[in-house]
Order: sequence, then C-alpha cells, then structure tokens
Amino acid sequence: MQLPDTGLKTANGNPDSTITTLEENERTHILRALKETSGQLAGKGGAAEILNIKPSTLRHRMKKLGIQKSDWTFIYAQNDSSP
Repeated sequence: MQLPDTGLKTANGNPDSTITTLEENERTHILRALKETSGQLAGKGGAAEILNIKPSTLRHRMKKLGIQKSDWTFIYAQNDSSP
C-alpha cells in the first residue's frame, strides 16, 4: 500500500519533510497563545485558559521547551510596532 504524496517535507529533507516535531509544534502553539493574550499566563482569558490546561502545567511546559518571557515579548513587540 502506498500513501498519496502530500507535498510536505520531513525534517531530514525527504518528501513530506516540513513536518515539524511535536515539541516544535507545542512550542509554537504556546507562543501563539501567549501572543494572543499579550503574555498573560493565568486567569480569565490567559494562555492557560485558552489552551485548556492548568497554569502550573503551562509553566512546566514552558520551562521544558525553553520558553522565556523574552520569547513572547519579542513576538508581541514585533507586531505592536507595525504601522
């Protein structure tokens, strides 16, 4: 059985290879949530609520993935400085 070509690329450069790791996806997803909430981790409308996880779990994942405040404040500042 052969799967259809999706046109994606894998990490090693083979076809189907632009697929990122789960860890990379998780990091990007958390950063997007932090950007969306202007860096608010917890509370009403915070990133943890949007991601449907406890704030302590979010902090733990951020630590494991090496996400620091400078990572999301930089992203937020980039978009904030647009004309």
